[in-house]
Formats: sequence, C-alpha cells, structure tokens
Amino acid sequence: MAQPPPVKLPRDILSEQQIADRAEAVRLQHDPSDQIPVPIDTIVEFGMGINIVLAMGLEAVGGDEVDGYLTPDLQEIRIDQHSFLHMPQRCRFTLAHECGHVVL
Repeated sequence: MAQPPPVKLPRDILSEQQIADRAEAVRLQHDPSDQIPVPIDTIVEFGMGINIVLAMGLEAVGGDEVDGYLTPDLQEIRIDQHSFLHMPQRCRFTLAHECGHVVL
C-alpha cells in the first residue's frame, strides 16, 4: 500500500518571543492548571490527538542522538522504548520537541 505524500507545512520565520508565545498558548489551552512538570504526554495524546508509539532500537536507525520522531502524517510520535522506560526526562523533552514541530 502506497503511503500518502508528506504534509506540506508552512515555513514562517518566527522570533524567539513568537515561539515562546505559541508554546505558552498551547500549554494554557491543554493544561491551564499550571502544574510542574507539564503533563506533555497527556497534552500530546489527548489534547492534540497525536499517538505516542514505543519503538525499539531507534538509535540503530538514526544514531545515539535519536530518541524519537514525528511521523510525516503528523499522527504519531515514535519514542525509543529504552528512553521511555529508563530516561523519563529525556522522553518528556523528546515529546515536547516533536510537539513543537506540529505547533510551529
């Protein structure tokens, strides 16, 4: 079965303040409680409707620096299973980073 073509995203050049404002708007929309740590996994899955999928051996595909990626259809964030189970802070960072690709 052929895969659909990747989604073409607009490419705006944003200032650091514009990026911070967009991130804060998404956080407030999906988590107005202002809790720390921000429940990024809940925001991604339930607020934004993006599935979090565990994947084994992502480092074999992209090297030691790959802990996760956003699929071209913007429907899933695939997270390295080892990172998910043993490095929760890194996993949270990866989810937030990939979420940023969608938001920005």
